[in-house]
Amino acid sequence: MNTYSYQGPYVKSSTVRATIKDVNGKEHGSIERYFKSIFHRIFDMWIGENKLISTFRAFNEKGIQLIAAKKNHYKLKKSDFDIQFLNDDSKEKFIARQKGMDILTPEYVITGNNLEIISKKGILDWVKFYEGGKEIARWKFSIKEKFKVNVEIEDIATIKDPLFYSVLGQILYFVGD
Repeated sequence: MNTYSYQGPYVKSSTVRATIKDVNGKEHGSIERYFKSIFHRIFDMWIGENKLISTFRAFNEKGIQLIAAKKNHYKLKKSDFDIQFLNDDSKEKFIARQKGMDILTPEYVITGNNLEIISKKGILDWVKFYEGGKEIARWKFSIKEKFKVNVEIEDIATIKDPLFYSVLGQILYFVGD
């Protein structure tokens, strides 16, 4: 199992870049929420309750963008989220859709490239990611530890990138729907 952590944002609208480190202090990249302009940010704050315009990006330790994530809105159905890897020729793309209507403990199905990951969250518990019925990763935001975020990834996980699970945790569970 690999363990990572980063200093999470204090508010949903924060655009501060969070650096992800392993237990030895080695940097593995960073993630941030961003807005196209200050007008988008103000609109999201006043109208969208800081969760209408939800876009995140992840960078490797050299500052090259590896992941782009955004929330898609629809008139007649629930929003979904696009998560796209930008670092290789295949341009892996995943779509996260909420299962059911539960807002306290939402469950998401993340699909793409012949892979299906289920994310579940218990009240005041870790967000757990499952692949083929087996737990492959965990993400937890801790207010008690001054907004520290922990990410744990099992060796059996198909995707072992902590940036991927960090972006999923931030966009799906911290900012939310």
